[in-house]
Formats: sequence, structure tokens, C-alpha cells
Amino acid sequence: MWLFCVRASAWKRVVEIAETEVSVTPTSTAGREAWQGSLAAYRGVAPLDVLVRNEGRERQIAAVVLDHEDPNRRIVLWSMLVSGGRREACQEYADWLGMDVVEPLATQGQDKTIRRA
Repeated sequence: MWLFCVRASAWKRVVEIAETEVSVTPTSTAGREAWQGSLAAYRGVAPLDVLVRNEGRERQIAAVVLDHEDPNRRIVLWSMLVSGGRREACQEYADWLGMDVVEPLATQGQDKTIRRA
């Protein structure tokens, strides 16, 4: 069994990915609840451009996500201010998780705007 944990202050949550399950615990008390679900519910690993809004500022971030039909259940696996290395990171995470690289769904999440890469 392996365990993967991501903590990103921009997304304010701790994510644990085990062999068959994903669990998310918010690090803030802004009305968000912890949740867990099956890793099989995810479509695959996808490259995305994420527009992050914070204190009136916007910043475009190149990301690799564990993609889900529900944009609020997407998991950011990798992010950078520049997209260099994203293609390789996307393939490496897909290989590591035993998933396919997929095209992201073009939808908008609760806290951030998601755009296709």
C-alpha cells in the first residue's frame, strides 16, 4: 500500500491518495467538509491552467490534476507559475497512479476557474 499527500496553501486542504481511496481534509474552517471517495471515480490525470483568485489578485497557474466529473473534487497533483515540465509531470503522475492521461473537462469549480491547458 502506498500513500501520497499534497498540501497546497492556495487550495487549503490536505489530500491523501491510497491504493484505492482518496480523502480530503480542509485546513481552514470556511464551511468546507472533509470527504473521501474511490480513486476509480477519477477520470485520469489531466493538464489544466488554473486561474487562482486571492485577495483581489488573479494568477494563472499551470497544473496537473487528478480529474473528476465534479470540478470541486479535482485534486491538484502538481502546479507551477510556468508550464515547463508539465507534460512530463502529467505522464509521470499518470504512470505512478496507474491511470491514463486525459483531456480535462472544461468546467468551473467552486473556488477557482478551470481552463483547458
